[in-house]
Amino acid sequence: MKSEEFNIAVLPLQDKLFRFAISILKDVTNAEDALQEILVKLWERRSELKKCNSIEAFAMRVMKNYCIDRLRRRKNTTEINNDILGSSGLALEKQIAINDTANLAFRLIEKLPPMQQMIIRLRDVEDYDLDEIAEIMEMAPNAVRTNLSRARQAVREQLLNIEAYDLQVKK
Repeated sequence: MKSEEFNIAVLPLQDKLFRFAISILKDVTNAEDALQEILVKLWERRSELKKCNSIEAFAMRVMKNYCIDRLRRRKNTTEINNDILGSSGLALEKQIAINDTANLAFRLIEKLPPMQQMIIRLRDVEDYDLDEIAEIMEMAPNAVRTNLSRARQAVREQLLNIEAYDLQVKK
């Protein structure tokens, strides 16, 4: 693969790779470092990239493995940066309520098993389809569906329990 082909195929993936690294490493600086490392690794393996069915899925898998290795080495447990919600013209109270719910959902996702965390983030935050997630996670598509369903159900149940508790307290 020539540098022009690499620039067209890989460089547009930087934002997704960076967001995925943040979701795993929970630190912007470490995610930036991981992105640089992965881009170098992909450049060094550019001759192999043509053989891949999906360069994006391959790059995401490489990023996942790299981040997991870093976590194992460092035991990094800082919180995720939740700047997903921007100003959307909603009333301030409504924005605060939405932001609180989103933060709560992210905290609940962080309590899931690591595999379910990654799957739910890839699907619901990064918007990958199930087959791409299966390739990234090196799992069968049915296993991805099952883990995604279980993760969503666990978060949903915990949110409902918290809302029910809040309603009882307000009475």
